[in-house]
Amino acid sequence: IKTGFTELDQLTGGLRKSDLILLASPSDEGNTALAMNIAANLLFAEPPQFVLLFSLEMKHHAIMSHFIAAEAKVDLNDIRNASFKRERWQDLTTAAARFAEAPLYLNSTCTTLSSIISAATDLQNELRGKNECLGLIVIDQLRYLQQSRCTNDASDQKADSWKAAHDFIERIETAVHFDGNQGGIPGDLTAL
Repeated sequence: IKTGFTELDQLTGGLRKSDLILLASPSDEGNTALAMNIAANLLFAEPPQFVLLFSLEMKHHAIMSHFIAAEAKVDLNDIRNASFKRERWQDLTTAAARFAEAPLYLNSTCTTLSSIISAATDLQNELRGKNECLGLIVIDQLRYLQQSRCTNDASDQKADSWKAAHDFIERIETAVHFDGNQGGIPGDLTAL
């Protein structure tokens, strides 16, 4: 699956089923923007790819504002302040209409890896019943992922979570992108 970024696709060969892609950097370095741009490129590819986006930080309206602003090439702050130029209104409505028709599924309610796996598996099964499948799953702001079970050993929690993520990725056969700062990713995975 092509990301829509030519140089990135040349370096990586694009996205493949069962890929686990981790974007890790300090906060405010553009991980979310890159992930959302890749997702938008897949949504508007030919044929369009189904995208499931889990946001652990932003709500639906904020996510859609980001998508629409990027697609319309209008500064997001101008949208928030209602200070964009009148002639850009058509660009915004056209972008909003494109996203309204796009095969995009948003989820801002799942906060644990187990709830994310459950929701993604349910959607994948639903789509398979229609002879469709997910092209990409994005989990934005990994650092906000909560642990699903109580234990005193944080390293055990992380190990269990990443084993569950690995098993899930192999089973669902969809490229999965985790986005988070370096602090949210186990040390043994930072080289991926």
